[in-house]
Amino acid sequence: CVGGAYPGSTQGMNRGTILVAGDCRHEAGLRMRRGTIAIAGSVGAMPGRSMLAGTILVLGSSGSYPGLGMKRGTLILLGDHPATLPSAFAYDCRGAATILRVIQRELQAQGFPIPSDLLHREIRHYSGDRNELGKGEVFLSAAG
Repeated sequence: CVGGAYPGSTQGMNRGTILVAGDCRHEAGLRMRRGTIAIAGSVGAMPGRSMLAGTILVLGSSGSYPGLGMKRGTLILLGDHPATLPSAFAYDCRGAATILRVIQRELQAQGFPIPSDLLHREIRHYSGDRNELGKGEVFLSAAG
């Protein structure tokens, strides 16, 4: 639950940046309110579960049900084998990963390198969770 809410809390991290050089287990960013979590490795099940806002970037693979129950916020899952999204997410479009250019500048200034080949990768954009507020967005690698 890196950056997630403590048991009984209504909100997780509220601002700032967490940089993870390796892998994370389940529920990274649980009920996250603001801020950025960048994970160089893979994550377990339900990253961004019940997210209120903020950004989670995962360079490795993702477990099941990413973004489950998210109201707002951004999940960027760039692993070669992206996880299947919950059914309450709707496909929006496919295109260049221009959002990564902005994030790359911020993260590299903090010592978190994003491989340059990821900036040229095509991504798919989804919105949801429509069972909640539905203003969340998920970017998945179009490869795989």
